[in-house]
Amino acid sequence: MATLDGFVYCMRTEQNKDGTTSAIDIRYALVLDFLPTAFTFGIVACINGLDGITNHAFRYRLIDGDDAEVYDTQDIEIPYIQIKKDNPRPHAVPANDDGITISMMFNNVILKKQGRYKTEIYVDGQQIGVRTIFIVEKS
Repeated sequence: MATLDGFVYCMRTEQNKDGTTSAIDIRYALVLDFLPTAFTFGIVACINGLDGITNHAFRYRLIDGDDAEVYDTQDIEIPYIQIKKDNPRPHAVPANDDGITISMMFNNVILKKQGRYKTEIYVDGQQIGVRTIFIVEKS
């Protein structure tokens, strides 16, 4: 079963030449010049428990403080070949510890008001984690 072992919000993600992922300017809250706004940010999610022999589906949802959906990726396929690529020594890693790091950028997401937003992460239709971030307008 998949587990969310790591998660950060950031201002930008980068794929490095060596295949690693960087989260640039990690945030625990977003202090914005004004609201509403169209805002660009990134996430990095570390997911373990993927078997590496079948395709999987990843889904990200952002929900505002009133439980209104702000953004939904719907299911994004994670091909099993990508899991194998991220784990070059599959014989040395037990199946339950096999995983993948997913980095995504979200451009011009409409944020209407301040408050505590939550992120829901799903793999194969099962919610594997919820993280929150407070979004506030500068005063």
